[in-house]
Amino acid sequence: MMKKCLSFGMYLLYVRIVENYRNWGVKMKLYIVDKVRVNNMDSDVNEKIGNLWRNATTILKDYEKELYGVYYEYEGNYLDDYTLAIATTDHICDEYLEFDNLDYQVFLADTSSEYPVVDVWKKIWDLEDDDKLDRAYDYDFEKYDADGNIEVHISRK
Repeated sequence: MMKKCLSFGMYLLYVRIVENYRNWGVKMKLYIVDKVRVNNMDSDVNEKIGNLWRNATTILKDYEKELYGVYYEYEGNYLDDYTLAIATTDHICDEYLEFDNLDYQVFLADTSSEYPVVDVWKKIWDLEDDDKLDRAYDYDFEKYDADGNIEVHISRK
């Protein structure tokens, strides 16, 4: 029996760019545990995202596989509204996202940092602001491996 998931409405400075890749013809299918609509400029963005993660990890309390934070339904750039979903590759919930595995630039978070994911996102935004990263604003995702590694995949034009 499928667990019905609740819907509620992470910022991420040492960053290493791991790889650039284009994976033609491969679709990603991720099952949504919970999601929220947010804006990085809102004063309550950290609270909303924190609540999202707390709820998702409560639902997945004994889950020991990789987790994804998926960013999609962008209104514009990182200053505008978007949807953030916590998801898995396992069919835990009925709602899912399916998207092409696009052209991504991959950033590896330094997990020894106090705020590894925040640091990565700051670097991404700086690269974008300096015209060194041409983002597609399609599907971006954070991949949290069971072994503790964190990758941030940014879709590019």
